[in-house]
Amino acid sequence: MKKLLKLSMLSSGFMALGIMASGAANAQGACKVAFTSVNNWGNGAQYKVTITNSGAAKSNWELCWTYPGNDVIPNLWDGIVSQSGKNVCVKNAAYNPNLPANGSVSFGFLVNNPGTAPSSFTLNGVACGGAVTSSAASSSSAAVSSLRSSSSSVSSKSSAAANAASWLIDSSKSTFNFVTVKKTSAGAEVPESMTFSQLQGTVAANGQATLTIPLASISTGNVIRDPRMQSLLFESSFLPSLHFTTQLDLAAIDAMTVGSTKVQSVTGNLVLHGIVKALTFDVLVVKHSAGNISFSPRKPIVINSVDFDLNAGVEALRAAATLTAIGEKVPVYFKMFLNRDNPTNIPAITLATAPAAAISLTGSVSNAAGSASLNWADVSNNESGFLVRR
Repeated sequence: MKKLLKLSMLSSGFMALGIMASGAANAQGACKVAFTSVNNWGNGAQYKVTITNSGAAKSNWELCWTYPGNDVIPNLWDGIVSQSGKNVCVKNAAYNPNLPANGSVSFGFLVNNPGTAPSSFTLNGVACGGAVTSSAASSSSAAVSSLRSSSSSVSSKSSAAANAASWLIDSSKSTFNFVTVKKTSAGAEVPESMTFSQLQGTVAANGQATLTIPLASISTGNVIRDPRMQSLLFESSFLPSLHFTTQLDLAAIDAMTVGSTKVQSVTGNLVLHGIVKALTFDVLVVKHSAGNISFSPRKPIVINSVDFDLNAGVEALRAAATLTAIGEKVPVYFKMFLNRDNPTNIPAITLATAPAAAISLTGSVSNAAGSASLNWADVSNNESGFLVRR
């Protein structure tokens, strides 16, 4: 049985337990660093870094490392990044400066041109241990003969080609937008359009299509609101991405003539905030050329925050912005362009298997002490942590 440390009760209510999939390894030094690969799509990747402080408590922190390759960080959340060539330093954000003894803090980021992950780090200038989680296979032994090395190389290339995506989303042309409505203290209702700056998507050879959106790339046009939505609404440090998966009929798409259109019903699963919900909607398919198609919904897709356990986050946003109300339902609009060109054999996106839910969850509440205690049996070994929601 695993027991959660006592939790302060800010308000009465029930608690739900969520589990997050990952597979970080760790190494110990003056601190402990878990440098975990969350997703990789060839020319880009997403990482999560967790620092565990093995020394005295710190009122601010800065983690630094040097990339062996030409990795570039275009976007980072839950910290402030500075990069000069291969050298990277991440400082605490204004809201997470404290790092107690034996305490932990996490941040996440995207990388362009991902290469070999760093293996050494410094925390506030002091060297500490680190570890990297990677799906890449280990290198062949130096004792392997040149003939076997050649065969291994050919096999690796064949495997890469076999796993390569048949279609890739063109993020430079694709758009994804949703509209929220807030009610000010003066009673005015204000609609606002929001988007994400990062879109990733592939279609495998069998027609399995996956759209992945890093939630930390939320772009609302307000630099104060962006991090609030990351932490209060999406909890992107724990549940970093939105996914939508569906099955496409590639033969039917190939049969379309250039310049033609068709309406197609799409049924798939939306994975958001640790919850999976089936969606069905009609899309307009346009074949712009033999190697370029686009998909857009015939009408807006309405997403209800309640369906994804986001309504408490909506309320937290309302309170933070001192608004009268924020709408819990949002219409979503998108237009996705896909290209058939994949010269570097970027692999089709595959989602990690979700861990099994914990069992035998029990708890006790002390109103006098203002605390709660939870116990559960962990029946899985591929989660990176537990997320408790009131």
